[in-house]
Amino acid sequence: MKRSKTTKIIWGMVGVLFAVLVGVYAYITYYYSDKFIVNTSISNIDVSNMTLSQAEDIFDAKTNEYSIRLDFRDEKSETINAENIEFRFNSNDGIRSSLEEQNAFAWPVVMVNGAEYEIESAFSEEMLENEINGLEEFDKEKMIKPVDAHIDWSADKGFYIVPEVIGNTLKKNLAVDTIKNAIRNTEEELDLESAYKNPSIYADDENLGKQIDNLKSILPTTVTYTLPSGKEVELLGDTMLKWLDRDENGNYYKNDTKWTESIAAYVEELATKVDTVYKERSFRTTAGTDVTLRGTGYYGWKIWQEKEAEQLKADLESGSNVKREPVYVMKEAASPDDNGGFGNSYIEINLGSQHLWVYQKGKVVFETDVVSGKNVPDRRTPDGSFMTYDKQRNKVLKGDRRPNGTYGYETPVSYWIRLTNTGVGLHDASWRHGRFGGSIWQTSGSHGCINLPPEAAKTIYEIVPENTPVAVYY
Repeated sequence: MKRSKTTKIIWGMVGVLFAVLVGVYAYITYYYSDKFIVNTSISNIDVSNMTLSQAEDIFDAKTNEYSIRLDFRDEKSETINAENIEFRFNSNDGIRSSLEEQNAFAWPVVMVNGAEYEIESAFSEEMLENEINGLEEFDKEKMIKPVDAHIDWSADKGFYIVPEVIGNTLKKNLAVDTIKNAIRNTEEELDLESAYKNPSIYADDENLGKQIDNLKSILPTTVTYTLPSGKEVELLGDTMLKWLDRDENGNYYKNDTKWTESIAAYVEELATKVDTVYKERSFRTTAGTDVTLRGTGYYGWKIWQEKEAEQLKADLESGSNVKREPVYVMKEAASPDDNGGFGNSYIEINLGSQHLWVYQKGKVVFETDVVSGKNVPDRRTPDGSFMTYDKQRNKVLKGDRRPNGTYGYETPVSYWIRLTNTGVGLHDASWRHGRFGGSIWQTSGSHGCINLPPEAAKTIYEIVPENTPVAVYY
């Protein structure tokens, strides 16, 4: 009997508890028949426990209060406000339909899992784009482009990896679309990191390290040139790096054709810095004045480009650092700052005064009057910087060859010192019978050569070696 009575009590309590639960469930269900269930949001706005009118009031307020914060790189942010883009919710029917769509009987599930409804929002896309275009972060002139990590060379580091530059260049179309979508979803914060352009190669790329090892084996050498001025020019890895090609994997390798052409181009460029043949120069005369010798006459520094390119290629293949001067086909007698490269041993010819001086070690060792080319265009002696070469005894000087095979003149001389490859030189002129200097050249000058008294020609021929510089001026 006791057990039966206890059982009835238990079942009675269970029934009462069930009735209470059903009552509570029914009450809450009824409560949410005209209210939004806890944990419900519409377009990211929490409407928990709100009636339709309360929710509409919230949306009316949110329309004016809405703003979105845009987060950029470098910890920069910008805010766009609702009023500046005519932001609004199309909420008249949207909130009501969301409440009607709600299933009040499912309140336990909603409380646990939440419910999200969306209503359309609208804004002026034109005004938004104007706002965006006015932001500093969208100013192209202030954008820093991304740069891939790459290999460079310096004297103290050798080949090394230059880290990538992340930059702050936005993909504008993507950024604008991302912002528009965020506003449509009424998001209040937006990180735009995904809208940036990024480098494609970073410093930790394994292939960069392999390339450096490869480069050290391809370019182990440096070449240092000592120039006439005393200045040194180094051919270093940063220059030679540009002479290499890269395969599809980015690895450097030596293309023989490009390598050879690059060496030739480098030597040609070096020659523009060194060569002084056919360039003007300053010269201090016997009278103590400075004159500018015109850029005529084959005297000066001149790199023998073909031979220098061959030597440079061999140096780079040697694997040893090299220090030397370039291979020259022509050299000056002195450094550029030593009387314009003439030094202290030279011949000076003043065509205005028709006089010649021979200098050796800074002293005049011989001088004489001369007769230069007749003062007409086709016979006037050229002025400029020359040098003595092709010294000959007992030479026959010949004029232009006529159609019949004879020459305009054929004149034997005992001493000949060439100055140009067009036939201008120094030589004896016995036919002048001792008459030199003065104004003879104006009306009875030579065909361009420097006529000398026979004894003077003999002396100059004997004391002046080949490759002596000759300064000629009017």
